[in-house]
Amino acid sequence: MEILILLVGVLLGSGGVLAVHLQQRKVRDNLLAQKEEQMQHRLQSAEEKALIANREIELKVQAERLRIQEEVENKFKEQDRELERQKRRLDKREEQLDRKFDHLDHC
Repeated sequence: MEILILLVGVLLGSGGVLAVHLQQRKVRDNLLAQKEEQMQHRLQSAEEKALIANREIELKVQAERLRIQEEVENKFKEQDRELERQKRRLDKREEQLDRKFDHLDHC
């Protein structure tokens, strides 16, 4: 009978150890799942921040490109206006010279 009580005690003790081990394993697995979820969240957050930063850079580059394009276009327009002024001055000078030559031809 003592052996039976001893066996029941050993079995109950083993069952208790097994239950504690299984509980610890469950807790460890839950902690691991939580850590993995946190890491996934951090990774997703980092990816979103990288996308936002990339878009901001693209917008800055586009704005700078437009600024440079406007600057170049303004310089071309200014050069065109200057060339037009010079052309008018030359046309006026040519007319003056033509009148002088006409006047000299008639004299």
